[in-house]
Amino acid sequence: QLIDVTTDKHLWAETFDRELTAENIFDIQSEIARKIVKAIAVELTPEEEMLLSEKPTENLVAYEAYLRAREIFYSANYSRSQETAALPWLEKAIELDPEYAEAQAMLANIYGQLFWRGSHTDQAFIEKYRATIDRALELNPNSPSALRASANFHYRVKNDYRTSLALVEQALENAPGDVDLWGDRGLSLRRLGRWEESIASFQKALEIDPANRFYHSIMVETMTADGRWQDIVDNTVPLADADPDDLDMQVTRAIAILNLTGDLKPIEQVFEKMNLTDSTDYITYSARVYYLQRQPDKALEVLNNAIWTSNKIDPVFQTNRDYELAGAYRLKGDLEKANFHYELVAGRLDEVMNSSLQVQTYGGMQVAWSLARLGRTEEALELATSLLRNNPYEKDAMLHGWLVYGVALVKGLAGDQEGALDDLALSLRTSSAFRITPWELYYDPDWDFLRDNPRFVELATPVAAIRTITP
Repeated sequence: QLIDVTTDKHLWAETFDRELTAENIFDIQSEIARKIVKAIAVELTPEEEMLLSEKPTENLVAYEAYLRAREIFYSANYSRSQETAALPWLEKAIELDPEYAEAQAMLANIYGQLFWRGSHTDQAFIEKYRATIDRALELNPNSPSALRASANFHYRVKNDYRTSLALVEQALENAPGDVDLWGDRGLSLRRLGRWEESIASFQKALEIDPANRFYHSIMVETMTADGRWQDIVDNTVPLADADPDDLDMQVTRAIAILNLTGDLKPIEQVFEKMNLTDSTDYITYSARVYYLQRQPDKALEVLNNAIWTSNKIDPVFQTNRDYELAGAYRLKGDLEKANFHYELVAGRLDEVMNSSLQVQTYGGMQVAWSLARLGRTEEALELATSLLRNNPYEKDAMLHGWLVYGVALVKGLAGDQEGALDDLALSLRTSSAFRITPWELYYDPDWDFLRDNPRFVELATPVAAIRTITP
């Protein structure tokens, strides 16, 4: 049955009582799709008619494995377990049907995520990634999924967001109802600083698939980059009503509440209630909340979570952990241990800079901050300014503002207070990932060396009065 979710009105219903086989499953799917299209009075394009007629595979078990991989990969939380858990299912699908183009394309997208997170960035892996895309295109040159995989390669490896956008829009001409293409379009648009178009693209994806938690979370994350705090609250459910697996959206909602009210407690409550699985990103972020609350012992307890003893944790994640450990020990007054961990971070410079842009940017700036804390200010300034110079706003709007902030902190630690404050003021005005806000400056111990500076006090004075919003 088909129901209009806005009115609860039944649009179409029919019973199908047939035995499903590898030979007829896709014919039945196409028949159902055509009946639904007729019920809602939509006219298919010739390209969509062609896609409906295609059989992705003759092997039903391979198809089931592919669907299982998709279900895992598009779960809501931003953690490595998505890729690693989905891989065996895709490998099984391709083993059963080596000519399964859709499975090859999805495998390429998983490779893209592994590269982006920094866990697989060597040249041999990049070549395997590219070969998987080429195989998908060879099997089906007109496949929107294969074009999407190629777009992702330009996004993640080449960092060429204009080419990525062009390929996604080419694929959309053949598959305007593909939710993933609209999602990827939104991702490329936000890199180019086209925030409103990006959010509209995610909204289009959610019109097609209202239950898609992945694109819902990415949409509200994009609102964060653009400072649309009230919109985030309006587009997310209160913590008490949330699915425990919707961690991404609840973290974003809590950050929005912080920037509307100055209240850190909702972020802490999110980490108490939601399922963290094995996401090192969120474990370090929950430690960061305690750091902002000036509770270093609690931060250290979180950072010594058992997950860190796992051999599966990549060095790039350990770099983040060591940086947060250094900050907690510094806040606690134990400079010997703080400097030990800053040295560990600084020692990973080559490893970080030979990784993906994502890792180079965030890990590289943590190296720069660590060098500055160790008194190696010339090295710190050279590294931080090169990261900023290589990523201007017109190249990557998501990164640039945060990099301006990173350079500001290095300048401040190097003794250039006025230069630091100039850059800090600019970062507050710039849309970016991890958007910097007055409330963050108000709490952040990193800036304690400027607490008495009148310009800093002005920048770190939130406009909003403290008020209450239900987490």
